[in-house]
Amino acid sequence: MTVIAKQVIAGNFGNGADRKRNLEAKGYNYDQVQAKVNELLGSIPVLKPAVDLNAIADAVIRGDYGNGESRRQRIIAAGYDYNAVQALVNKKLG
Repeated sequence: MTVIAKQVIAGNFGNGADRKRNLEAKGYNYDQVQAKVNELLGSIPVLKPAVDLNAIADAVIRGDYGNGESRRQRIIAAGYDYNAVQALVNKKLG
């Protein structure tokens, strides 16, 4: 199962519905393979790409993240530091 999971991670079976269809066409149990993929990926540290807070602040100013508590929740859910983003928004709006 590990070999197939590594092939999935490498992209050999596609993504989404294509992945499921391709795996099942080869006789694999999609849920079992995907569980192994998730297990393997869980052991690999994932580095979050550097974030351009200026771009996020500009998106906030445009209203892309909503207002008030909803804005705070959306920024946090997207993985950004709300206080840093809001401080930059405040600075830009001066």
